[in-house]
Amino acid sequence: MAGRDVVGTNVVGTNVVGTKRSRRQRDDMAVRIVLCTVPSEDVAESIARPLLEEGLVACVNVIPGVRSLYRWQGKVEDERELLLLIKSSVANYEKLEARIRELHPYQVCEVLALDVAAGSEPYLAWLLGETAR
Repeated sequence: MAGRDVVGTNVVGTNVVGTKRSRRQRDDMAVRIVLCTVPSEDVAESIARPLLEEGLVACVNVIPGVRSLYRWQGKVEDERELLLLIKSSVANYEKLEARIRELHPYQVCEVLALDVAAGSEPYLAWLLGETAR
């Protein structure tokens, strides 16, 4: 992570001298967190590894012990799952969502995207560097 700098920008899309960036420039410099639940460790790894190897994401946290209660086909379901906390860029989101849906075993998988408003600049620079392939 060290050694990568985003020079002259901050998270809200304005450079240091105060001029506004275009939407495309902001998207290229923006970070997105994607949430996705999976049924097992094996599925978590079978999704996370290709996303990392293909450069679509910088990091995937696998969070065990999630209990999901939800409605499916008219019934209330209660399942144990794992949560993938996926760190990527706004620029990669469309490809990332498509790839998750391709790799995921669920008929309708959870893919929820959250934009990052602020964060540690060295971490954000590393993340964007890893996903800018």
